Amino acid sequence: MLGVDDLAINREILRAHLARFDIPSVEVAEGAAALAALAAAETDGKAFAGVIIDRRLGANSGLALAQAIRARGGEAPRLILFSSGEGPDGPPPFKLFDAVLLKPVMPARLHEAVRHAFSGRKPRVEPLAELARGAPVLRVL
Repeated sequence: MLGVDDLAINREILRAHLARFDIPSVEVAEGAAALAALAAAETDGKAFAGVIIDRRLGANSGLALAQAIRARGGEAPRLILFSSGEGPDGPPPFKLFDAVLLKPVMPARLHEAVRHAFSGRKPRVEPLAELARGAPVLRVL
């Protein structure tokens, strides 16, 4: 699994969450590094099965990265988006992703999203489905 987040602490948390479920991962800080890692892994015959992308990647958008990954053609990895909610560009284009999770992401929800993304079922977009319908999302911390 390839994880893409511009914040080092988030990459560490993602690595720890995935390790809990014995899912090997590589983490990078930005879109260009993610595209390079995908290409290198494919060249080595060890393509990533999935990519977990943070919606906000510093100066770049996680949505733009997802579009670039999909545009590469060939066998595309499963894509999971982490989001803090609706961004300045509106709700995420759900069809682009195999799962969309609202932060903060708990380990069990991440594991469920990874399993769901590889199940072949329709995309998992809860709880962001409410955003697409325009309803507010209640987050209780």
